[in-house]
Order: sequence, then structure tokens, then C-alpha cells
Amino acid sequence: MEQDFEHQYDPALEKFEAMLESDETYFFEPEEYTSIIEHYLDNTHFNKAQKAIIIATEQYPLDIDIKLLHVELLIIKNKSEKALVLLDELQIMDPKNDEVYTQKAAIYSKRSEHKKAISFLKMALKCVSSPEDVCDINSQLGVEYMHSNDLDLAKECFIQCLKENKEDYTSLYSVIHCFEFMEEHREAVVFLNSYLETNPYSEIAWHQLARQYVYLNMPEEALISIDFAIYSDDQFTGAYLEKAKILENMNAYEEAIELYKTVLDLENPTAFTYLRMGKCYEKLGDIKRAQGCLQRSVHEDPLLGKGWMTLAEFHYRLGDYKKTRGYVQKAIDIDSENILCWMLAAENNIRIKSYDDAITAYLRVIELGFTDIATCCKLIDIYIIMRRYQEALSFTVERCNMFPDDLSLKMRLVAIYFKISDTEKGRFHLLEILKKVPSIKKQILQLFPFLNDNKVALGILNAY
Repeated sequence: MEQDFEHQYDPALEKFEAMLESDETYFFEPEEYTSIIEHYLDNTHFNKAQKAIIIATEQYPLDIDIKLLHVELLIIKNKSEKALVLLDELQIMDPKNDEVYTQKAAIYSKRSEHKKAISFLKMALKCVSSPEDVCDINSQLGVEYMHSNDLDLAKECFIQCLKENKEDYTSLYSVIHCFEFMEEHREAVVFLNSYLETNPYSEIAWHQLARQYVYLNMPEEALISIDFAIYSDDQFTGAYLEKAKILENMNAYEEAIELYKTVLDLENPTAFTYLRMGKCYEKLGDIKRAQGCLQRSVHEDPLLGKGWMTLAEFHYRLGDYKKTRGYVQKAIDIDSENILCWMLAAENNIRIKSYDDAITAYLRVIELGFTDIATCCKLIDIYIIMRRYQEALSFTVERCNMFPDDLSLKMRLVAIYFKISDTEKGRFHLLEILKKVPSIKKQILQLFPFLNDNKVALGILNAY
């Protein structure tokens, strides 16, 4: 805001604006042009930036800074080919200018040509000497290596950044991300301990170290590390949250709740904090407080699907299926592709005997790609309960073709054939099952007791 205010009263900018309103041509120094163009670019006045570049280039055709700003405008306008042509000219004019190479790298990165981007960034690195510039280019290199899935080299680039600036926490997070992505948690512990030897009060590093110990299932070490993070910065809410989660995993719910309360004192209430507190209270059997916290969670963030889903699960466990239905629907309205939401909706609809809705929910689960046999069997069973035998048959035949060796599907196929009086096919598939697993007849009769009244089916079952 302050920068915009200064530009507003910049004499060169006012002079240029006056020139645009007249037919006259005023003289400006190259530095004044760059300041004017940068102002227009920063404030997205691209047409004025274009005019300034044209006029400036006419007066100073060889000025590199003005040409680089022209490149920036071309990139903004998605004219990367023209930008590359101009950059090639600049590379000949000033082969030691690092910005020429970083701009080329940016263009190729945007095109997902990361090897070319890396090549130009390496050239840029040879053109700089200040620690800040070296760090900046290494950071860009690290990102390109990550895009290229070369995480070892990415890691080395970010480590170089940390050598130049120990408090470059963006690079620290990036290094740890590389370790975690490669599941090198022990190596991450070694690195962080080394880093902490020279930065013993880095709350970020202690926090990250605790997280690595959590991955390694070393909760005591994790607690020690997170305590150091809190000691280093007692206002660091991330550390309190991490410690609370560790204590939850250790079933120390009362201590976790106290930490979540501390977080609420340190920052504005968040849905996540109330959500975790609610789960802790439920584990302690304090249903009233659990419900209160979960309600506060969705109050703080009504668009948090996980909050509504947690409320739905909470009431489902209490056997309050009416409330479960309402809450799970809110979760679905927020994220209609969440398989767990649709699964709970299906199970809950079965509880309240809303079978048509249960069928809709299970079909949505399968549509979203969750095609496990147990879910398929539940859907088939509901079709049978609803006497929608043709739909049951069509779906079961399709699933039997997908899972030809699964007996739970074959048993349901047998039941359907006998239900629709297709005795021959029912007899054929029943014999096929019993030949493979004779002992399965008890399970068949438990699942489908109506077969006790079918003479053909019962005769075959008694024969085994």
C-alpha cells in the first residue's frame, strides 16, 4: 500500500501520465522508464506498460533493463515465443546477465520442459556471486529438480540455500519434504540434528524433528523434540497442535485437550482445533462436551466437509440415525466425491430402512471407483430385500465376471436364480460352489434361509 502511495506521487510517473494525455514527447532517464514500467506491471496496467515500453525502446533501443521488462510483459501475455526471441538477443548483448537465464528457465518450466529450465538456471548460477542471488537460484533449481522427480539433487539445492541463510525456512521445509517423499525419515533425523547443532533455537527444525520421530513410531523422542520447539517459541501454535496429536496417539486425551485449549488461547478459534477436542472428549466418554466441540467446529467453518462428516459419524455411533442422515448429507453437499461420506450414507440408510437411498449411495460409491466385493454384496442384498431381482441379477453377473473366483458373489447369484425361479441356473451354480467348498452350505442357508423351502436347492445342499 505504501509503495502504491509513493508511485502515485512519483514525479516521473506524473510526467509520463501528462505526456500520454498530450501530443508532446518528454525526455526520461532509463531508470525513470524502468520505474514507470514496473509500476504499471505491478498494478496490472498492461496496456500502459506496453506504451511505456514502446516509447522507452525508441529512446533507448539497447537498454537491457527495459528489454527485460518487455520480456516480463510478454510472459504475462502468454507470448512466450516472442519472449524467447528477445531473450536470445539479450543473451548475445549481455551473456553474464543472470536474469536472462532465469527468465528463460521460467518459460521452459511453465511448459514442463524442466531439463531445459535446469540447464538455464545452472547458467544463471554462474553469473551471480551474492549469497542472496545464489540462494534464490538454488531454490529455483530445487523446485525444478522436484518437478523432474530428482529429489536427491533437489535436496542438495535446498541444503545449499540453508548454508547461505540458516533461517531460510522455506528451503528447510523443502528439504524435509524431499526426505519425507522418499520415506527417508531416519536420514531426515540426522540432517535436522545436524542443523540444530548450529541453530539450537529453531522452533521450525524442532517441530520437523518431532514429526520425523512420529513417522518412526518414536513418541517419547517426538515429545522431547516438540517440547524444545515450544521452549524456543512459546507462541508457536503448530508445536502445541503437534504435541496434542502425539498425546492423542498415546491415548493421553486429557493432556491433549489442555494443549488444544492453549491453542485456542493463542489464536482465533479454528474448526480443526474444536474437531480434535471433540474427538478427545468422545474417547473419554464425555459425550456432551464432545458434541459441543464438534458443533463449534462446523460453526467456525461451515464449509469444512470433514467437520460435518465427523458429526455424522459421532451420531451414527450414538445410534441417532436421523441426525446422521442430515449431517452426512451436508458433508456430501460439500464434497460429492468423498467415498467415505457415501459409504456412511448407505450404511445409515440401511439402519433406517431407507433402502432406495441406500442403493443410490452404494451405486455412487461404486461409480467413484470403490469396487470391493463387500460393498458389492451389500448392494446385491438390498436389491434382493427390495425384490428388484432383475437389477440384482444384472449387477451380480457383471461382478461375477469381474471376480470369477469369489464365492460370496456366487452365493448371491444362486439365491437370485432361485428367487426368479430359474431353477436350472440356480442348480448349476449351487453345485459349482459346493464342489469347491462343501462346508459352505451352512453359510448359504444362514444368508438365504428361504432356500430351506426350495426342494431342489435343499436336496442339493443335503447331499453335501
